[in-house]
Amino acid sequence: MSSSSYPPQPQPLARNVQHLHSLPARRQSKPVDWRGVYAEHHQLLANWREGRCRVDRWESAHPESIYCVQFGRDNRVYTGSRDHTVRLWHLSETGSQITQLATLAGHTGSVLTLQADDTTLVTGSSDATVCVWDLATCTVRRRLQHADAVLSLRFSDKWLVTASKDRMLHVWRRDCDYAHAFALPGHAVAINAISLHGDMLVSASGDRTIKLWDLGSRTCVHTLDEHTRGVATLDFDGVHIVSGSSDRSIRIWNALTGVCERTIANAHADLVRTVAFSRAMDVVVSGSYDETIKVWSFSTGALIHKFRNVHTSRVFKLMFDRTRIVSCSHDRSVSIIDFAADLPRARLLL
Repeated sequence: MSSSSYPPQPQPLARNVQHLHSLPARRQSKPVDWRGVYAEHHQLLANWREGRCRVDRWESAHPESIYCVQFGRDNRVYTGSRDHTVRLWHLSETGSQITQLATLAGHTGSVLTLQADDTTLVTGSSDATVCVWDLATCTVRRRLQHADAVLSLRFSDKWLVTASKDRMLHVWRRDCDYAHAFALPGHAVAINAISLHGDMLVSASGDRTIKLWDLGSRTCVHTLDEHTRGVATLDFDGVHIVSGSSDRSIRIWNALTGVCERTIANAHADLVRTVAFSRAMDVVVSGSYDETIKVWSFSTGALIHKFRNVHTSRVFKLMFDRTRIVSCSHDRSVSIIDFAADLPRARLLL
């Protein structure tokens, strides 16, 4: 398929709460009590192990299901929904309050996937398009096309990769104004999730396989096929891959050898829809259609903690850092599991 792009089509803010640049001013810095910081850091690790946390839940963050979420160090949160919009939020320093900044309306279908950096937001939709947004103006700079719903996307400084229900991976050059570079066929059915690290791309499909690709040579390096049902989600750090499937298992793979190093069988009671991991923290976090979020040891596969009441319906997406897990759900809510609610100095080590 050849690339398709439209002339830039500025989109108004449908419901603008405040301009993106009008975030709360940062307080003047004070001398840091590093002894206190490290004491709180050790308490934070204990909170993860023991499940001590505060759960904040913002109901009706959208009028319909929320399929994707991202948050970052600037306390900005992005959510994409079945209501065809993306909403931008600011999370307070304590994490107890969230303020809507803007609503972006540029799709005619559900927003299924997104990624943002400091200047750019990229969104993919069931309307088969990808929108590249300028966050300074909240307008669509570029619009890219697939033949069917766009289920996942990831970008780096060099690449934008999009994955679709049309069974295709399309690779675009961010450094060439999103010109289409090439396509990667190879999956038999919809590609549900991708992850990008340098020139290495990992894709997961309903065909039960995971493929590791080298974008430099445009070749498939490994095909991983030990899941017994479709693969719904994955995360990749350049060395390891963690995957979740409708077979209800979580698998941890060595991306260099293609070997499955660990399987957590029956990790959830239903499809494992979202996973993320950190080897440095020795943590895997998973969310499922069984409405739970679980924390596992990366090194042993042991269950550390299970959160049952964070959502009241299917968990669609989650992310985490050292202090909190942010998730979204079919129940239209955004939830934050905060392990540093009473440890404000612990965030200084992020």
